[in-house]
Amino acid sequence: MTEKEINKILRRRFCTAGWTLLIYYGILNVMVLLTMFVQGMADALEMIRAGALPDPGKLTAGIAGNAWGYLYAAAVGLVILIGWKGLPFLGKEMWRPRGKMDSASFLSVLCVFVSAQLVFSVLTGLLNALLSPLGVDITASVEAATMQSSSVSMLLYGCLVAPLTEELLFRGLIQGMLRPYGKRFGIIASAFLFGMYHGNLVQTPYAFAVGLVLGYVAEEYSLGWCVLLHMFNNLVLGSLLPGLAGMLPGVSGALLQGGILLAFSVAALGVLVVNIPKIRNYREANRMDGRCLTCFFTNAGTIFVILVFAASMVLMLSV
Repeated sequence: MTEKEINKILRRRFCTAGWTLLIYYGILNVMVLLTMFVQGMADALEMIRAGALPDPGKLTAGIAGNAWGYLYAAAVGLVILIGWKGLPFLGKEMWRPRGKMDSASFLSVLCVFVSAQLVFSVLTGLLNALLSPLGVDITASVEAATMQSSSVSMLLYGCLVAPLTEELLFRGLIQGMLRPYGKRFGIIASAFLFGMYHGNLVQTPYAFAVGLVLGYVAEEYSLGWCVLLHMFNNLVLGSLLPGLAGMLPGVSGALLQGGILLAFSVAALGVLVVNIPKIRNYREANRMDGRCLTCFFTNAGTIFVILVFAASMVLMLSV
């Protein structure tokens, strides 16, 4: 078989990962738009019954805090996943043991995981410094990336349902598709799609970094630990910690939040330095065929993913 024929086969096999993500993204948007339309019509009729003209501002505010569309989309996605992979996929894949997650391993992973938040903060500052002189405002992107849950439905989706469905999709299904072509390749490719999925210039690099950690945890421990870490990120780091910081007077909240992230980041640096030999051995034991990455980034599914979510990033910058 020639090199060209091998690359053609690889592109065709990797294409499924991109199309799987785009199908889920399409379902998500359709369900969200339908829910927004239904709620908007219901709220407008309620205003008319009360003898007032529909207020666009109130209608928009009511729709903005509604995450039921995301919850419905998650339910549809799970039904499709079960129909595709079978019900045992949820149980077997979720806690399939690959390695023992002892307390030392968990603390090490947690430190590296949380340190990505500091990377996000630094990257946000750098992007703002680079793009502001060009007249590009990243405020909308930052607000979308750091927005806290403002309703029960948003809290339920963002902190519980999204971590479960996204881990099943990215680390369970997509990374599972790519695993036969190498651990490192599967981790990097699924993390890239996870980053692009967020469709936010500020959030995408952060999500890619987090995806690398979660991909490693999925390979070496279990998908269940990925779900728990993802929930911890969205609930504790994304909602509880910023909420607590916001209740403190002056700059004390920001100092507290920054101090916690800095402490975890210093600990993460120590973990990485101490484990340099293990990291080197892991890389050697899991060599990656360059053809896989080339074919992954040049297949139609991945190209469409890049185009769709890059367009989302540009639109967010223009808001």
